[in-house]
Parts: sequence; structure tokens; C-alpha cells
Amino acid sequence: MNALHELHPFSKPPAVEVRGGVDRRGDGLYLQYLLGGELSTLTMPTAGDAPSRRDRLWETTCLECFFGRRDHPGYWEVNLSPHGEWNVYAFSAYRHGMIEETTIENLAVTVTVTSNALALSVLVPTSAMFNHQDALQVGLCAVLQEQSGVQSFWALAHPGKQPDFHDRRGFMLDL
Repeated sequence: MNALHELHPFSKPPAVEVRGGVDRRGDGLYLQYLLGGELSTLTMPTAGDAPSRRDRLWETTCLECFFGRRDHPGYWEVNLSPHGEWNVYAFSAYRHGMIEETTIENLAVTVTVTSNALALSVLVPTSAMFNHQDALQVGLCAVLQEQSGVQSFWALAHPGKQPDFHDRRGFMLDL
């Protein structure tokens, strides 16, 4: 696994830190996130009976990964809830053509929580999405919602005037 990278808040953050990492493993991308600090200040989504695919996870605390093939306008968005819910979307171009990525039927999200840390990891099977020899650009991000309802937006970089995880200039890691 490559080192975990520090994610930076777009504006004043809650008293937490966020780190994320991505690596190719077999025919997939292995994602890992670590949240540390005062997690009790955050809103955590309610867990379902069994973690499954769920829409609109970004509306509350959500760990995210965006990736696309270098020199191609299309890309994918992975959303991961701290309770194991997930979704993967495909886009044909910047914020265009969003559909659920149907080649992925299930993700086994592993979550470990202590009093002041949350670790999340998952292997996203991507063999049906692109050739594994393709050069990828990756952006690691997070939306954290405080108990007050205020959201903070975290990423490796925020290249625009507003937080925008879809902006390919924020896909800072090369795989």
C-alpha cells in the first residue's frame, strides 16, 4: 500500500484529520481511509440491516474516491459510508452522464471504529471498467458533516474557487 495522504479541508474544519490511500491490487483499486480526532463532533449515517448500495451518501459524512483514465473525459466516483454502505457511479464527462456502475454488484467495506479513530478499507473491482495497464488519475476526498449540520469538504487539493471533487485538476495521484 502506498502511504496515506493527508486530505485538506476547503474551509475551517472540525477537530479531526483525514488521510486516504489508493493502490492497485490485482484487478481492482484498494482504498483506505483513516479519520482521527474528535469523531463525536461528526454526524455518522445510520447503518442499515446489512451494508449495501445506497444513493446520495455524499449528503452526510462520506469518504470518496474519484478516478479516471488519463486523457479520457470519463471517470468514476466511489462513495463510502462509515457504516459500510457504498455506491459507484460512472460519468461520461465532467458532471455529465452520471449512472450507477453496474459492473460492480457488491463491495465488502471494512470499518473499524475506536473512540478517536475510524479506519475504512475496500477493494473496488475494476476489471470490467478499464484496462489495468491504463494510466489513472485519482482524487481522494471526504465530506464530513458536523452534529450542527455544517459540512466540510476535504481533498488532496482544491483547485477551484469552490470545493468540487469532480474537477480533474484535483485528481492528484497517478497510478
